[in-house]
Amino acid sequence: MKFGADNLPDDPVLLKALILQLQEENALLRHKLFSPKSERSPEDADSPQLAMFNEVEELIEAAAAPSEAEAEAEAEAEEVVAPVKRRGKRKPLPANLPRVEVIHELPEHERTCACGACKQVIGEETSEQLEIIPMQVRVIRHIRKTYACKACETAPVTADKPAQLIEKSLASPSVLAMLLTTKYADGIERDLKDADHNERLDVRQQRSQPLIDQLKAWLDKTQPQVAGQTALGKAVNYLARNWSRLVRYIEGGHLPIDNNRAENAIRPFVIGRKNWLFSDTPKGATASAQIYSLIETAKANGQEPYAWLRHILERLPTASSVEDYEAATHRVQQAIAL
Repeated sequence: MKFGADNLPDDPVLLKALILQLQEENALLRHKLFSPKSERSPEDADSPQLAMFNEVEELIEAAAAPSEAEAEAEAEAEEVVAPVKRRGKRKPLPANLPRVEVIHELPEHERTCACGACKQVIGEETSEQLEIIPMQVRVIRHIRKTYACKACETAPVTADKPAQLIEKSLASPSVLAMLLTTKYADGIERDLKDADHNERLDVRQQRSQPLIDQLKAWLDKTQPQVAGQTALGKAVNYLARNWSRLVRYIEGGHLPIDNNRAENAIRPFVIGRKNWLFSDTPKGATASAQIYSLIETAKANGQEPYAWLRHILERLPTASSVEDYEAATHRVQQAIAL
């Protein structure tokens, strides 16, 4: 509707209401045009989700930095090369977590020196990894025994460390499997999913009833004060018309709080995409697509995503051929059951 001097209301009350309505519409349009969009990469470049698939790339870049600096110094001797930013020192895992020690010994045939004497333990190398067993968190201490021969001066030998999925990472396969499952498979928290009707009713009475009472008091006070044609007025009137439907779920624990049951087919994808919609690098995006495909394949074949992922991730570091990779995915259900 176009307004001119001839069709503006003469009543000051109506004129004020019209001005408020136009101001509100203008603010909504400006917000829609110029406000930040919700589906964008987080501002925090150090977000753990963005860095989840970039750990290997960071290690490669850090290792390559000195050689690049040397090449630049040779090409442009007079140019001052900016110092390479050093990565921060890794913080130790919390001391209050329980520790499980895994001893790595030298093979029996390597404990005998070339001179014929038996090598003796002279030390050990220790490294730690975080492990998660739903829902238990503990630290795995890898202790690698170091042997040396006291009869001669041959160099000491240290037991090999087990093959790692991500070298120098604090995350064990169980941690990676848990992160990937919660990020790509679960999609949404499900509070009280195992509670019965009475437990749900008690929780709703405790948590929801006070909030509903506050909302009702605000509604009764606000509805007479707002114009019905404004966005706020329309929202308030809509809330008042549907109030009985809104509070119905508080009366019984068997009543659903939303229409999730009707949307179950699409909810995991829609909610979950907020976790993996953006990737920091092209390689990270490719990894996300591959992981999502693996999880959906596991679910389509009746596999529990966490157990399946952990089984695969524990075997990937030792796979060296196509046959090894195929064998790692075969008979997963039987291996998990054992």
